[in-house]
Amino acid sequence: MNCSEGNSQGSRNALKILIIPSWYPSPELPTYGIFVQDQCLVLNKIHHVAVLKPGVEAFRSLWEQRLRLADTLEDEQGILTARCYARPWIPRFGFAWFLARRRAARHGLERLLQVWGRPDILHAHVVLPAGWVAVSLGRRYGIPVVLTEHSSPFAMHLRTKWQRKLVRKTLEECAAVVAVSPGLACQIRDAGYDGPMEVIGNVLLDDQNGGFQESPKVNRDGDTLSIAFVGGLVWQKGVVFLLRALQRLVSKEILVHLYLAGDGSLRQELEQEARELGISGHCTFLGRLPRRQVYNLISQCDFLVAPSLHETFCIAVAEAMARGKPVVATRSGGPEHFVPPEAGRLVQPGDVDDLAEAIEDVISRLTQFDPNLIRRLVVERFGESAFIEQINKVYERTLVS
Repeated sequence: MNCSEGNSQGSRNALKILIIPSWYPSPELPTYGIFVQDQCLVLNKIHHVAVLKPGVEAFRSLWEQRLRLADTLEDEQGILTARCYARPWIPRFGFAWFLARRRAARHGLERLLQVWGRPDILHAHVVLPAGWVAVSLGRRYGIPVVLTEHSSPFAMHLRTKWQRKLVRKTLEECAAVVAVSPGLACQIRDAGYDGPMEVIGNVLLDDQNGGFQESPKVNRDGDTLSIAFVGGLVWQKGVVFLLRALQRLVSKEILVHLYLAGDGSLRQELEQEARELGISGHCTFLGRLPRRQVYNLISQCDFLVAPSLHETFCIAVAEAMARGKPVVATRSGGPEHFVPPEAGRLVQPGDVDDLAEAIEDVISRLTQFDPNLIRRLVVERFGESAFIEQINKVYERTLVS
């Protein structure tokens, strides 16, 4: 298959990298773990990349035929992608689901070995379940494992005794551990891991970060300024605090409109909150948008606000900055490590007064921000070239250790 060769056929130092993600986009969930897919696309330009996504088939599919999942091995955006499934032996028992994923992964790897060959490195994303599955495969087949952690917060993997045991064993057996932010690295240390660790942020795709041509603003009426929010409508993202901050701006007769791109379990509650606050006419819930439309929204709005309660990176903030947009973000574990005063404001999570004051401040200084400087601040750290240079060093150390 051509996709097994990627774009690196002429590279003498190209490696075979098998990505094993806990989260990865699918037709049903096209943005789920899309930052992992971005890394795959970038790596595939210089290495030979394949993806193995193990899944679990529920017992109910035995009598609900429409829910049955089938193993697939297909070219997805030029990357050979194996999606394999297994059924847990004991329903409603968490560890049985992990064992099912491991069985599915073994089956998927055997298929890949036949059509793609033996990988040089297994690169897992998120410690549970993919990291644990990867070290099991690595031990069985003698392949080193690199783990990149994205979880927010990392404590989500430490809720039970058996989870803590799996996390500890997985981290100890990885040849290299990467955290996507210094804050997340500290959380992993707090969980008891004292081995070597690198910090490499999520990658920004070069072909989607170019240009600062002035775009027509979204529904711009007079002097009304437009704010973008991009993310899930879930508690972690702190949208309720953004709506309350917006209400304070509206009460001061500041002309502003908020556009929210995303969906989630709290959408109805947040729409009701907007009605109760009397700001329904000042905010628009756009729902889940295709990626290109998200980029267009960011480009057309004046700035972006990310009111998250906790993050490990916050790709929406980085992508807004890559388009030259100032941001208001929280010190939630990610943005504070790459948003300097020249790019906007940082506030405390959950502080409505602080958030409203910061938004008002950015509005008053919009013409003072330098789009080219803002873009440079993130592209030099998280663009494709920076990412490749950093991850290649990790791979080199992994292979010589």
